[in-house]
Amino acid sequence: MERQEAYIAALHLIEEKGPSFTMAELARKMKVSKRTIYQHFTSKADLLNQTIDYVFDDLLNNKSDEPIETNNSHLSPLEILQLQLQKLPNVYDLDKLLRSSKAFSTNYPEQWARVNRRLDQLGSRVFQMLLNNPRVRILTATEKKVLLISLQQSIHKLVQGDFLEQCELNFHDAILALNKLLLEGILY
Repeated sequence: MERQEAYIAALHLIEEKGPSFTMAELARKMKVSKRTIYQHFTSKADLLNQTIDYVFDDLLNNKSDEPIETNNSHLSPLEILQLQLQKLPNVYDLDKLLRSSKAFSTNYPEQWARVNRRLDQLGSRVFQMLLNNPRVRILTATEKKVLLISLQQSIHKLVQGDFLEQCELNFHDAILALNKLLLEGILY
């Protein structure tokens, strides 16, 4: 058994049942014994922690060898940022975790805190992408702090409970819209 297989199976079970699945259900899904699962993970909490890290490590550490052409004068700062964000891996696995946010926050608060710390890292990553964009003006120290706080707090609001589902949005589209609002504002 490879750990990645366990992470993927756990994500499928989270999508189907939320984090309330049992290790026996995971073993059945993977067609291995519970003992085999426990040889790799000390507990369900350990499995959930490592699954969360698997999703975010893939999301946050994806680096493409192909740079974005930022000297292209016909691209707006928003278009450059969107190209950068599209280089991030598919956030479908993240959506699986976020759809179960209520169950995680209630039944697995330590794991939910871990998700929130990793979401802060995502906000910081988007923040750095904005700051590294040569077409974004130089920001004051206060503007940088406000921008980072705005990004992180907005991301946290977007993942609370069923907020996105009730608004008929997905996480990726909501993040792109947030960045569009930050970059272009609402004025003509």
